[in-house]
Amino acid sequence: MLENLSNIIDGSVASGANEIGGISFSVSEEKQKQIHEKLLAQAVEDANAKAKRLAENLKVKILGVRTSSISESGFFQPLSAGFAEKTATPIMPGETQMTLSVQMNYIID
Repeated sequence: MLENLSNIIDGSVASGANEIGGISFSVSEEKQKQIHEKLLAQAVEDANAKAKRLAENLKVKILGVRTSSISESGFFQPLSAGFAEKTATPIMPGETQMTLSVQMNYIID
């Protein structure tokens, strides 16, 4: 269907359409949840690995996590993923980035 989008737009204009709104695509809520969970797991794994290395260097033992927080940015609404033919209305590619970071305070001995 995406490969026909340029032709649909051009056909609409040729048939008399004089206003076409912005075309956008979004990521399903299920996919957003999957991406969020993956990012969170990676951020926590990274934080724990860094804390473990630091504790080893400081010769202390991590007893647990005192507090943790999550910081997120970005939103899901990527545009098309390709270019149309030269003769058709171009559909420009785009992407959306989402970042997630965790801050963790550890209890040490």
